Amino acid sequence: MKNRVNKNNKPVIIKYIINRFDKIMMEKGKISLIDLWDVEIEIEKKFNISDYQSGKLSNHVLQTGGL
Repeated sequence: MKNRVNKNNKPVIIKYIINRFDKIMMEKGKISLIDLWDVEIEIEKKFNISDYQSGKLSNHVLQTGGL
């Protein structure tokens, strides 16, 4: 069973996504679609969340730049 994203774990997950995107930008200078999918898969496994939630959170970070 997958974990829910709530007010307690959402900031931790978003911070992880931001850190991963920052690292990718430092290495490559851009974030490709494959990089985006790789980060989504990482957070699905690390935080045991659904594909839908990982996509929603990573899109939120890309659109707003964070929290």
